[in-house]
Order: sequence, then C-alpha cells, then structure tokens
Amino acid sequence: GQAEYQFKHALVRDVAYAGLPKARRARAHAEHAVWLEELASDRREELAELIAAHYTSALAGEDADLAWTDDSAGWQTARTRGFEALLTAGDAARRRFAVARALELHEQALSLASGNALESGRALAALGDDQEAAYHGDEAFEAYLPALELLRGEPGADSLRAHICLMASRMAAVKWG
Repeated sequence: GQAEYQFKHALVRDVAYAGLPKARRARAHAEHAVWLEELASDRREELAELIAAHYTSALAGEDADLAWTDDSAGWQTARTRGFEALLTAGDAARRRFAVARALELHEQALSLASGNALESGRALAALGDDQEAAYHGDEAFEAYLPALELLRGEPGADSLRAHICLMASRMAAVKWG
C-alpha cells in the first residue's frame, strides 16, 4: 500500500542526492530508517542491514555531525535506534554464516555504544559470538572477557553475563583448537 518511486539512472540519483544540504541528508537517512522499521514491522530482520546502513549514514556519514548540532535529543534517539539496528543486522548476518559481515556490523555498533557499559557489553558479546561462530576461540575470548568486566555489577545484565559465560565455557570445552 506504499507509493514507490525510483530513479531511472544512477547519475540522476547522484545529482538529486548531491542537491540536498549535507545536514539534511543525515536527518533524511534517519527518517528513512524509521520509515523502514515501521514498514517492515514483524519482518524487520529482512531489512536489518538496510536499516542499519541508513542509521550509519545518519550518524557517522560525511558531515553527519552538522545535522545534529541543534538537536541532541534527536541525535541520541537516532544513536540508540542505530545501535539496536546494527546489533540486529549483525546477528542476522551471523545466522546466514556471513561472519565477516557480522563482525563489521557489530564493530560499528560498538563504536556507537558511546561509553554506555551495557551497550558496550552487548556489542562485545556479539563480537565474541561472531568469533565463536567462526571457531576463533582466542578472538572470542578477547571480546568476551572485556564484556564480562564491563557488565560486572551492571543492573539488568545478569542474563547477558550468563550467556557470555556459557558461550566462553562452551568455546573452551568444545571448540578450542
């Protein structure tokens, strides 16, 4: 039920995109990501990487900082949603056994965590899970151990800490080469 438009040629698209002020581009990416999330509803995983790409462009793209100078609340909302989108996209990539892509997406999520211990711990745990999926035990532990340290005493992190401990012990007992 959505109207859809497309450019017939990439050059026309590029000219139209370049015609937008750089600050407006970043906000447009964030708005587009929100629209995609609403459109996808229960099929969000199918569009996870596209949603994450729009949030990444909104928050870390060229001159994205210009878009948010007068709207720190908008930036924080986009950052939080972008972080979640990157985790979701990375998890989806890992389930497809695209481990290199999962690592890339989870690294981007870690860079968006902005010092928040719970978010950083979640991103590090996801990186550890990616490495575990690729049978890279040492690299998995390099992510799991700092995640556990960050989450120590963090309210609401008990189940995540239990997951990390389970995955680390499984890696040590079953998969270590």
